[in-house]
Amino acid sequence: KKIAATSVMAQKSVSVDEPFHGNLFSHSTFASGAMISISDTTLGLQEGFLLIEPEFAVRMNENTEPGVVYTPEKIKRFIGSIMPSVEIATSGFAMPELEAFKTLGAYSLISDNACHGALVLGNELVGDYAESDNDFESLLDSLSEQTCTLKVNDTKLADGVGEKVLGHPLNALSWLANAMGKRGEILRKGDIITTGVCVDKLVLVKAGDAVSVCYGNMGEVTFNVVE
Repeated sequence: KKIAATSVMAQKSVSVDEPFHGNLFSHSTFASGAMISISDTTLGLQEGFLLIEPEFAVRMNENTEPGVVYTPEKIKRFIGSIMPSVEIATSGFAMPELEAFKTLGAYSLISDNACHGALVLGNELVGDYAESDNDFESLLDSLSEQTCTLKVNDTKLADGVGEKVLGHPLNALSWLANAMGKRGEILRKGDIITTGVCVDKLVLVKAGDAVSVCYGNMGEVTFNVVE
């Protein structure tokens, strides 16, 4: 699952006042270092409208339960690992300019699978609550302070920090678990969840661009956009 519109910037950019979510797919999920082709029709990438979104991703280690109210403190016990990640957001609707993004409306954004195009994952940092992994718990707790730097073609275009994501990425994850639980749905063991963009700038890329996002001691995510 991907969570969208979890920052003030993201909500303003699409004229909504709360998050929404979409799905992730194996065919559009890549490891860092990938070459991502805008000609790959399975990705549905719109040339001229490829947004780069640095995010924190987690992998669930247990199933959630419908009807249970999850707090950030409770939901973190269901996380098995965390990964720095970058989503490429795009659209199935024609986007001649960024301003057009604001006029789609929530229903169109949701029907567009929350504008998901592709996901690039960095190194997976694995924890184990069963073994009282205090280092992993500390890492999760400190995500609101975790910074990142986005560069395109070696030029810095944006800085980010975890607190941009509803105050803390765990707030976004608990929101998703609760929103799905109200519909009788669950997050499943093994699911990857992206928690939303953590920079305050819309960054567009095109074929020929090299993207890198450094997350400090969490590692770096890189990829190239090609024809």
